[in-house]
Amino acid sequence: MPVFSETLLPSVWKWLLAPAGGFAAAMITVVLGMPVAVTVGVAVTIALVVVLLRTAPVTVVTAEELRAGRAHIAREFIDAVEIVEGSDLEKAMGPGLDARAHIQFSSSAPAAVRVVLRDPQDPTPYWLISTRRAAELARALVGDAAQAAHSEQTG
Repeated sequence: MPVFSETLLPSVWKWLLAPAGGFAAAMITVVLGMPVAVTVGVAVTIALVVVLLRTAPVTVVTAEELRAGRAHIAREFIDAVEIVEGSDLEKAMGPGLDARAHIQFSSSAPAAVRVVLRDPQDPTPYWLISTRRAAELARALVGDAAQAAHSEQTG
């Protein structure tokens, strides 16, 4: 039973790619006739919507594990959780990024949660997971202590 579950659906601007792609495909195939162009345009639009839905990042926290996309880790290996927002997120995804980190990033999410690991067998130092509900994800991972720590940092 999930304690937390979030699917980061694309932003409005990314959804506009589907009809734009369908329209472009229809324009390319219009020389084959209007019925073919409409059929191709609709098919491409539907295909792009499916791709956007299937590639949307999914984060699930259960009592036993954290799952970010296909990757998963037992919660016993989670050492600390930190909410990362604004310029700190820019640094975390840029010059502050450790190449060994596991990243599940979506540009449409305003925040991320850095999950620091303590597994001596795993070279991955942390996971950086984009989210629209950072405080809720942090609470699901470590309880109210994570929210309190974030409040102290920002307050």
